[in-house]
Amino acid sequence: SASRLLHRYQFDSVFSPDATRVLTLTKDNIGQVRETENGRLIGTLAGHMCPKPFTNAHFSPNNMLIVAPICNEEDESVQPFRVWDANDGRVLTMLTLPKGKLFLREEPFSPDGKLIVTGSLNGTYSERIWYARTGRQLTSMLPYNRGIFIPDAIFSPNGRLIATSADNGTVLVWDAHNGHLVSSLAADSGFGDVKFSPNSKRILTVSEDSIELWDADTGILVNTLPKTGN
Repeated sequence: SASRLLHRYQFDSVFSPDATRVLTLTKDNIGQVRETENGRLIGTLAGHMCPKPFTNAHFSPNNMLIVAPICNEEDESVQPFRVWDANDGRVLTMLTLPKGKLFLREEPFSPDGKLIVTGSLNGTYSERIWYARTGRQLTSMLPYNRGIFIPDAIFSPNGRLIATSADNGTVLVWDAHNGHLVSSLAADSGFGDVKFSPNSKRILTVSEDSIELWDADTGILVNTLPKTGN
């Protein structure tokens, strides 16, 4: 079966959003895209991938692109990423900084698959937006002061906004195409989770004590829901 085939030759895998494809990593750190139903090889990704953490590999929402880290043995302080065509394995571009590390977010692609958001650390945490197919940097955002960690950044469903959450208990909302600050949300305690509503107009934040609903464009608190139980 396909599952036995993949298990025999690969040791890790990432599914495409529509679950019709799976990206696997061979023992030689070569990425392969296969059909999930029959294990048929669709394409082999050019170049070697970085096996740890392989779960940082992501398909774009339209299943056409793959972004993943590659190992930089010459300078471990620099973490580059490659973007591949998921159909034929061609390397389309590389995301990298002269100095400093990039790290992918949990959902790095914009909903249309055209942009990628990465965190970056070069003395200060910041967010960078890249064109997925060319690797050209669209804009960068320096959300917080030095020493503030940014655990997450997410696109709105319409792709217009990006929300960044920080360990100091604030969420900032940015224009994804020019990096301008749109609004700022603040809470007494740090946020544990941040989500956009399906229409991109509201942001839901979950803190230790409450669940709060905010207007994404103005940062005004719309409603507070009691949080009971665990």
